Amino acid sequence: FPYTGSAQITGSLIVTGSVSFGNVDSLNNLGGIDSFLAGDGHQITGGEDNAILGGEGNVINGGYSAIVGAASSTITNSDTSVIIGGYQNNVQGSRTFTVGGNQNVVNNSTDFSGVIGGQSNTINTGITASVIIGGKSITATKNETVYMPGLEVTKLGANITGSIIGSGNGRFGQSAGAF
Repeated sequence: FPYTGSAQITGSLIVTGSVSFGNVDSLNNLGGIDSFLAGDGHQITGGEDNAILGGEGNVINGGYSAIVGAASSTITNSDTSVIIGGYQNNVQGSRTFTVGGNQNVVNNSTDFSGVIGGQSNTINTGITASVIIGGKSITATKNETVYMPGLEVTKLGANITGSIIGSGNGRFGQSAGAF
């Protein structure tokens, strides 16, 4: 149904299939099933029930995933994953994410993991339930671990690189009790 001009819809509109909104100079490419695009130069090349909202030059080839307000970012072969903001981020795992940042990667066969901010951070293939927060060039290599610049916390304890600076009393060791 080619239609040129403006239209007003009062009531409800139901669309079966996919919808694409974008700039005529930088067309979107919509190849997924029941997907939605809004922005410039985006592509959904496969999968179903995906969405790209805002941003520019993003690509999804997975299922049930979304990219919101990012640029030049990709979600590939993933399921229920998301990229929110940022530039040149890449998500390949299932139920994984990036939020902001630049050139962060969540590799294939990764589950329940992601990167928040930072630059050039990587979640290795096969890692489960780990997160990188900030920093540059940090690589997640352990399951169920939070990585931050100068701090690595696991269910078995903490590794602190650098100094601990604070005021008041510090207690350490097994007999120290809670503080």
